[in-house]
Amino acid sequence: MKAIQSITSPLLALALLVLCPLGALASARQAAPAAPAEQEDEAVPAPLFGSPLIVNGQTIPEALIKRYLVYGIGKDLIEMKKLDMILEQELRFRKNQGEDIADYAVDEAQVEARFAAQVSQFSERYPTLDLATEVRRAYKDPEWYRMNLRQTARFDSMFFPRHPSTWSDLTKEALAAGSPEVDLLKDASESWDRRHKHAEETGEDVPAEDDFYMSILRDMVMQFLITDISTRTASDGIPEHLAMEVYSGGMPLGVVTVDEIFKLIQPTLTAHMIEEARLFAVILHVTEAQMVADGNLMSDEDFAALFAEQEEATAGSMFNMNMIALTAHGFPSMPAYKAYYRLSESYRIWMEKQLEAPEGQAVHPAVRGHMPTANLSMGLAKADTEVLLVSAFDFPNYKWKEDGWAKASKRANELMTEIQSHADFLAEVSRMRKEAAQKGENFDDPGLPSRSEHWAGVLDLHSEYWDPPMPATGKSPPMVGLKMKGRFTPKTRNDLEKAVDESGYQHFVYGRSITDTIFQDMKPGEIGGPFEGPYGYYIVYLRSRTGPTRPLQMTDERHVSLLLQSYIRQEFMAYSQAAFAAAEISGL
Repeated sequence: MKAIQSITSPLLALALLVLCPLGALASARQAAPAAPAEQEDEAVPAPLFGSPLIVNGQTIPEALIKRYLVYGIGKDLIEMKKLDMILEQELRFRKNQGEDIADYAVDEAQVEARFAAQVSQFSERYPTLDLATEVRRAYKDPEWYRMNLRQTARFDSMFFPRHPSTWSDLTKEALAAGSPEVDLLKDASESWDRRHKHAEETGEDVPAEDDFYMSILRDMVMQFLITDISTRTASDGIPEHLAMEVYSGGMPLGVVTVDEIFKLIQPTLTAHMIEEARLFAVILHVTEAQMVADGNLMSDEDFAALFAEQEEATAGSMFNMNMIALTAHGFPSMPAYKAYYRLSESYRIWMEKQLEAPEGQAVHPAVRGHMPTANLSMGLAKADTEVLLVSAFDFPNYKWKEDGWAKASKRANELMTEIQSHADFLAEVSRMRKEAAQKGENFDDPGLPSRSEHWAGVLDLHSEYWDPPMPATGKSPPMVGLKMKGRFTPKTRNDLEKAVDESGYQHFVYGRSITDTIFQDMKPGEIGGPFEGPYGYYIVYLRSRTGPTRPLQMTDERHVSLLLQSYIRQEFMAYSQAAFAAAEISGL
């Protein structure tokens, strides 16, 4: 099951695990509310998304933007709705078997008690953090968290009621299948007996079962429940007013509508979220139109077959398609990734034909010329960087700053001017020192801080990377992932991309990558920027960069294939951005 994900720090994710008892059943992605834009955080305007979006004379339907937002911001809510259908199906089955399903009704008082207990525990560990802000950071809306708690309570009442000996056959079978080497039922029974004995001896309330342990048990039951469950979404051609169709054993189980999810997410939407969804829709539109014109877009049928093959090949592995889409490439939803993947794979198939190696050569000359660039990422080169973020986003309060982008741009340029002026002054002092030495004269050194010392001071004073506080009680989380004002240890390209909060998705949408600028364009020792990025403007000090430790070898067929795919990905980004630049767009 997924835990809360954080683009700020895994520390806060761990802090909020106490607020996430059901894990993947309602996973909360802790990310700032989406993309950069020259607008303040604000409610959705009327009409819903502002001016009509027209690309090369064609209007992008608002319904399309609406569904993108639902799939992105509301993806966990969709999953909760799906689980509700599965639980309702199980209840119908039990009722038909003669069970009294009234026992499975959710006690709202218990839900509120659970909420209060989690709030109390969180407040004790993090007394300096604002609870409302942190719940919003994790769940966007406090009511979503209550929905999660309510669904968890219902799930537990159905599959983990009272003593484990009373658990349903489905639960017992799921635990046996999920852990054939460990008798989890026996383990749970011993834990139940131990906790109740403690309560009897002390007069205290019965301690709750460990949250992490329960998440493991729930996950096993969930995997068992969804064995015969299948779904269809936008990329499968369902009607545009639907977000998902759910099937059980091939028979319709229910639908999730776009409107029911949109009503839940609408209060949380900001102009930034909307603008990014609109921009993504435009990039997809112009890229697809260009591919149609070039005759290289694969058919719906061919793509469905290709994607199904990829899903089957990666199913059950750590690198399944869901992980690749949402975690590795940072797409907001699987439907969004599938829309992108169809285009990128169409381009790949087309380009592979154009890039066949000449006779007697391992690779096409253009691909061979890409090797130095590819080696920087796939050859595991590392960059030691320090990054000063002038932020348009207020991380502690989890909201975009008013007029944040304009102010961040102005301040970043002022800081860069200060940094450059200090460097120029140091150069002038050095020149004067040498000149005095040549003349045999004394030189009154002004004692300026060195370039590195000056940079360190500017970074400490002005970098707006934010790390949450250490907990006041209990075990402290690991330091891995903390921003430390932007002092990143030497990192490979992919690790640095995560550290600066970039992703393949953002690269596709915005056509920019600070990470690639650091690895491909900057020189060691250089201070560069400001560069526009995910949360503001970035000034980068590239302290050093090592060469590839595992360079690609043209005698290895797998390396040749990796090199080719890297080149094609680079060219696809350029192809997409060229289509965007050539398009006539209004309303964006």
